[in-house]
Amino acid sequence: HFFVASCLQLSFACWLEARSGRSKEAEMQGSGGEAELQITAQVFVGDPPVFDRDVFILWLSNMSVDRASEVRFSERRSAVSQSEAYRRLLKDDTQDQYRTYNLLERFLAKPSLFMVSSPISVSPLVRINMIALYYDIDAGVARQILGKKLESKKECEEAAADTNLNSGYVRRHHENFRRVYKEIMAWLKEKKDNYLAPQGSSSKGVVEVIQSEFQLSPELARKYAVVVFFCKLRLETQRRRLAELEFTHFVSLGNEMMKRWTDPTGLNLDLKFVDRLCQAKEFLGDGGVIGEYHRALAKTGMPRSHLEKLLKALTRVAASLNSGKESRSLLVDLLEKVIEPFRGECGGAGSLAQLLDLLAEVYPTLNVVHKSALEQTREPWVGFLAVVALLARMLGSG
Repeated sequence: HFFVASCLQLSFACWLEARSGRSKEAEMQGSGGEAELQITAQVFVGDPPVFDRDVFILWLSNMSVDRASEVRFSERRSAVSQSEAYRRLLKDDTQDQYRTYNLLERFLAKPSLFMVSSPISVSPLVRINMIALYYDIDAGVARQILGKKLESKKECEEAAADTNLNSGYVRRHHENFRRVYKEIMAWLKEKKDNYLAPQGSSSKGVVEVIQSEFQLSPELARKYAVVVFFCKLRLETQRRRLAELEFTHFVSLGNEMMKRWTDPTGLNLDLKFVDRLCQAKEFLGDGGVIGEYHRALAKTGMPRSHLEKLLKALTRVAASLNSGKESRSLLVDLLEKVIEPFRGECGGAGSLAQLLDLLAEVYPTLNVVHKSALEQTREPWVGFLAVVALLARMLGSG
């Protein structure tokens, strides 16, 4: 696939004739004669650039033209393709394509603009493919950036060092995350300033906004939404205790938390949800409620004292969501205060995750005096337990 461009310059003869005849023209004007108007035109005719996915990926990896050319040359094994002339031809083609992608990069940074405007002719399908590749997420880079401020260059340097990847490659990911984050923060501010969603987007959540503004697939938009969610709440993900969790784990966790814990935007913790968890802390500390819970879980054979300690640990962490600073250590707190201490004390439930599932399952059936409190706290408590159970399974307590 080679970019071919030809430039046809028309009327060279006319231009030269006009230049040499200027003196004659001046004489004619001086003598009252009419000057003949000479028109010079230049026409550029070019073939639309051919989008080579493989070369585009090499460009995205921040590989130099020379190195990319060598990679392409080494992939061609036939005798004909091994000639030096073919090597030079590949390098010229790579350089042409790199030049095209460099020209398009500022449009790729604004996908909604790129879909309607481009300095060169690119089909809509190619534009969509280019945007998808440009905004594709490297799981290793995302794992290192998750939960950070997305503001300093130091984050890029640290991520590049930790992943052993090209700094330019990491920088593009960081800029993509930062660009999406800023767009979503502006959207949230607009909603807050207007006390409701902007006209025409009242039913949109964060995933839909990212899809619309950045022309991304639903799956990719959800991943960016999770990154924004963790970075906005500043949830700690870089602690050594959480090192075994990969980006895909956080995507699953984030989706569950956003679905069960947040307001309609999908980013802010629902204040009613947090208040109900604080209410559940008091409710589940009642001896009668604990006794009813214990009877409902009789088949597990778990001692009441163990159940009481587990409920106390769970509600204490749940109540910390009411404090922005304390909630940042949510995942570490769940690991250190719930998962590790109780993973071996599950009785007949088999595993901690299965025990947590049982706690959620029997909760609505508890026959207690505080029936109204039970109804108010049911959905928040079950939603909280679902996330804790998911984390427990990811950390080997499933």
